[in-house]
Amino acid sequence: SLSVEDESGSFAGLVLASVNPFMFSDFYSRICLGPGGVIAMVDKDGEVLAGVHDDRPMSLSQRIEDQAVLAVMSQIPNGSLVGDMMGDGVRRVLSFRQIYPYDAFVVVGETEDHVLSGFHRRKIVMVWAVLLFDLLVMLFFVAFIAAKAKEEATEERFQSFFEQNSVGFAI
Repeated sequence: SLSVEDESGSFAGLVLASVNPFMFSDFYSRICLGPGGVIAMVDKDGEVLAGVHDDRPMSLSQRIEDQAVLAVMSQIPNGSLVGDMMGDGVRRVLSFRQIYPYDAFVVVGETEDHVLSGFHRRKIVMVWAVLLFDLLVMLFFVAFIAAKAKEEATEERFQSFFEQNSVGFAI
């Protein structure tokens, strides 16, 4: 329901809308969030009004059990955090937005592992790239030291040739 005011700001009426919460669950089920993903409409107390968890509709008796998540949602209308929204011990990266002017929120969450999986893959590739680069640098230094030693030996032989021969020569 929403009150309606006239141009002077006086009460002019009330708009009522009835929406079946399962309509939202049906809509939410079309959104693929990956394994462990959650999307739900909840009230300020954490009671689920509509939602989908792991591509299955959530029951209306479910609640957000993580008090830290509820505390943040009660303080700011929109935000993100990491928490255990479902009470199943799985940490999720959560994003929420208040449905203004109501005390209801849409909360979307993906498991931390799912969100960070691309980062972890890139991290492994980068570690191997750094190790390969380090190996190439070490090979370069070994080749440089060997070439320098060979140059010094050649220079030493050439210098001793000049110092030990008393016979003149020309190049």
